[in-house]
Amino acid sequence: MNIHSTFTSIISAITAFFMVSVPHNDATEPPIPGPQEFRVIIDPGHGGINVDPVGKFGDKYDVISGKFLDVFKEGAAFRKVEENIIMFQIAEKVRKILALTETDEGFDEFRKIVEKHSSAEVSRIVIHTKLSRVNSRPREELEKLPDPNVEYRLFDFPSSDGKIMPGRISAMNAFKPHMIVSLHCAESTSRDRIGMNAVICPPYSLMASGFSYLKGERRDRGFFMKSRYADWFEESSRPKRSLFQWFLNDVSVYFTSYHLDKKNKVESDKFLGYRYNMVTWKYGDESGWEKDAADHGRGQYSSSLSEFVPEGPFWDRERAKYEDYRRANGPEGYGGDNYYASMEIIRYALLSVNRAGYHHRDLRVAPPYISIWSVPLHVNAISAYIELGYIRMPSYRHVLTEMQDQVAEGIAVGIYSVLAGTKAKSLSGTPRPRGKKIDLDKYRLNDKETYFDSVVK
Repeated sequence: MNIHSTFTSIISAITAFFMVSVPHNDATEPPIPGPQEFRVIIDPGHGGINVDPVGKFGDKYDVISGKFLDVFKEGAAFRKVEENIIMFQIAEKVRKILALTETDEGFDEFRKIVEKHSSAEVSRIVIHTKLSRVNSRPREELEKLPDPNVEYRLFDFPSSDGKIMPGRISAMNAFKPHMIVSLHCAESTSRDRIGMNAVICPPYSLMASGFSYLKGERRDRGFFMKSRYADWFEESSRPKRSLFQWFLNDVSVYFTSYHLDKKNKVESDKFLGYRYNMVTWKYGDESGWEKDAADHGRGQYSSSLSEFVPEGPFWDRERAKYEDYRRANGPEGYGGDNYYASMEIIRYALLSVNRAGYHHRDLRVAPPYISIWSVPLHVNAISAYIELGYIRMPSYRHVLTEMQDQVAEGIAVGIYSVLAGTKAKSLSGTPRPRGKKIDLDKYRLNDKETYFDSVVK
């Protein structure tokens, strides 16, 4: 048995272990339904360290070239406050709160937590929760290891004996979660983005329109400029461009895996890899795909904008209605269920901090970051990806280091509300959560399987 099937079998066994079955009391009586069950992963950002050489210690392993194509992103740090550590601390607190739902006795305690922020009846559900990584090791310890990033890479990578090991995205998908909550913070940002931000991917339709523009099939920019996605993520580490140019660059990377120069021409030396084939899931290409892709000459592997064709399992997935549910329209008017889940968790986190008596003008809901982010794009789960604040700012540094219990409590209640629905108590000066649960039934494929279940083969 290869390592992928072994890994999937282990996760399947764990999942089966958690599932609750209720015995019949009498052969003529129908079974008493147990509480509805959900699977949630808390994904604390980063961990690991950025060390040279990138080709040996980075992320996004490319089987064609046999090396990593991207630097390992170790996260923000400021005055000994490290993103990977404080996000892990908060994530572990969230996990412990949600674990209370797995027993009747624990749920009584969980209900009291929810009732601090809600005036509605707290429906009984079970939330099976795990973390996407199990620790945050200090840098000095990681530097002594042969490969400091083994436990933290997002994408699949080779072990010392050459076998491909599952990265964090593959491990998360193997759990078949209904929701993944990714927690991040940054060092600083522009004034208009200070706050707590959702991080979202646009729907396929917008990216396809951008590709048509790049190929010269359309000239009108209105599809982007007039959309709710026009405030695109600007990469400060690369040359200055307009937001529309950054969007077009991401369109090229999304489809062809190549960057564009400032004239919208493919940079042949800026290949970023076929990310959907760096994940162990249902939507990767068949074994041997790398032979067809080696020269980047045709079909879905073409580096030419005019000759590229979006075909194969991943592109079929991208065009499916379930991805529109996750990434288009939705309760917020755009961003789909991903944006709504992120916003609800942010609103509950702010509510919890403010209810504890801490107020600051910078503690607010801020505009989302929009781009082709790796985690939201390569999972089937509802993706609540959140920037919880900016550690160069004293207000957020205080919240994320000294008020972790309150932040974790708000996140946990927000997760519950997205899954089960609740009515938030209002608090003057704080954005009120909508309290509406996501309709997960629309993700059902048949009587036995949902879109969340079908993420692995």
